[in-house]
Amino acid sequence: MHSYPIDELVSRSSNNDPYLCVKHKSRSIMLIGQYVNYLLTAVSEEDKILQIMTELTSRFDLRASGQARVILGIEITRDCMNRRIFTSFGAYFSSIHACF
Repeated sequence: MHSYPIDELVSRSSNNDPYLCVKHKSRSIMLIGQYVNYLLTAVSEEDKILQIMTELTSRFDLRASGQARVILGIEITRDCMNRRIFTSFGAYFSSIHACF
């Protein structure tokens, strides 16, 4: 386990990425990803997001930015009725293609 501060809030860091922390318990999952000055949280139970954000803001100087729509060039679309999340790399690929 890595010694990042957010590790105290979750059970373990990902084996593949030390900036991704995962907590999995029965049918519930929580992910916290860290990139430079940004934290991206995802939870399977909506009431848990308030709990984790309250805990994080009590320990760190954070501002809630609302739901992520784009991160690292990846567009995020939600289908809340069907509990699905879709990602698209189209804008990212377009920006890379424009460089050549």
